[in-house]
Amino acid sequence: MKKKLIAAFGISAMVLTGCGNGVISLESNEQAIISNYMADILLKYDTKTTHKLLAYDQVSKDGNEEGVTPSPEVSADVTSTTSPATTAQPDATTSNSADSKVEAEEKTTEFNGDYGKGIKVSYGSYSLEKSYHNKKTSDYFNLEAEKGFKFLVVNFKVENTANEKTACNLLKKAEYVLQSDGKVVSSSLVTMLPNDLSALNTTLNANESLDTVLLFRVPDDMKLESAKIIVTKDKTSSEILIK
Repeated sequence: MKKKLIAAFGISAMVLTGCGNGVISLESNEQAIISNYMADILLKYDTKTTHKLLAYDQVSKDGNEEGVTPSPEVSADVTSTTSPATTAQPDATTSNSADSKVEAEEKTTEFNGDYGKGIKVSYGSYSLEKSYHNKKTSDYFNLEAEKGFKFLVVNFKVENTANEKTACNLLKKAEYVLQSDGKVVSSSLVTMLPNDLSALNTTLNANESLDTVLLFRVPDDMKLESAKIIVTKDKTSSEILIK
């Protein structure tokens, strides 16, 4: 028995090492054959086992020793079951929601008159005039509307709500656009008036207020319907309803 075991190990050593110095790379089925052969040599004399040596062609056919499930072969021409790629279509509900959101962002808010540093601007009244002059200032400016047009004069009060003297520079602080019946009529005129709201640059004492105006040029025959002024400052729009 001892001699047979020594012979078995000798055969195994020859099979695994070969005759050369290089390491032989074995496929998985070849390893399985050698494993089965070695197991059979070692256990064939054991009366308690029913293991028997499998023929080479049977091992090759089964692909592995008894009890191990061989890997399934994959056909090269198997039809793919993956669904074809499709272009995503925009969902109608999502699109409508996005449009509503954009419209909501574009809507203006009510003008709050806050110009920072305690400076507050509030709307007073409006009038339609063929000419404008400010009698409340020492400087006398008289503006005449060109033929076929008239002025929309919009009055504002600028107030320093701080308890200290404050510089009030509203030059290029905001843009003012007149709309009537949902349509743009004109932007405010740039004038040399000392009380022009769009170009006001002065200093106000604590709690001091100043009367200012914005002038818009409108056609003589134009009737103001749902008129409002869109004020845009700091990339934010607000509206002042004047009629």
